[in-house]
Order: sequence, then structure tokens, then C-alpha cells
Amino acid sequence: EIYTFPTRRSSGSELGLRLAEIRRKVHPADAMRIYFQVADEHLNLSSGIDERAIDYLLLAVSAARDAGSTESYVVELDGLIERNKHNLGFKDLVKRNLKHLYAGCPERPMRWK
Repeated sequence: EIYTFPTRRSSGSELGLRLAEIRRKVHPADAMRIYFQVADEHLNLSSGIDERAIDYLLLAVSAARDAGSTESYVVELDGLIERNKHNLGFKDLVKRNLKHLYAGCPERPMRWK
């Protein structure tokens, strides 16, 4: 598949998402990792709630299921949540989307400290 670069300057997130879309078709585990990077970037750049991060994590869980890598996904998600546990807006979003974020994954209840 041929990838054409955009004519305008794109953010790292935009390029990452485009790459994830391309990689997901053949290498969904790679796409999962890219979605995590993009979500992490949004959380680091935002000072509060960034609902797009949840959207990217939902794409990541879908890619993980496609790849049969749900255990890796859970480890990555738990690490991302732990790194951002002081972001109360993100914490609330995760709690509201918990069943979707862990859909199809091994049982592993999240606990906030």
C-alpha cells in the first residue's frame, strides 16, 4: 500500500494515527502500540480531560483483540493509568469507560489508589 504524505504540516498524533490505520490491516499489535503512544501524547499535552485519549484507547483494545494480544494491552493500559493516576479528569473517564476499555480482555479489575 502506498502512503502519501500530507501537504500541510501534520502533528505527531495525526501521523501516528495514519500509520496505525495502515499497520492495523496486517500488524494490529503494532497499531495497538501506536494508539497507546498517541493517547499518552494527548494526556501529557492536556492539563485536564482529553476525551480523545479514551477514543484512542478504544481503538487500541480493538486492535489488541484483532492481534490476539489482549494480555499485552492490559499491561500497557494499566501502566498508562498508573502514570496518569493524578489526572482526575482522566481517572473519571477511565471509570466511566472501564467495561469498554477492558472488553474482551482477561479479568483484571482496575484499582485506583
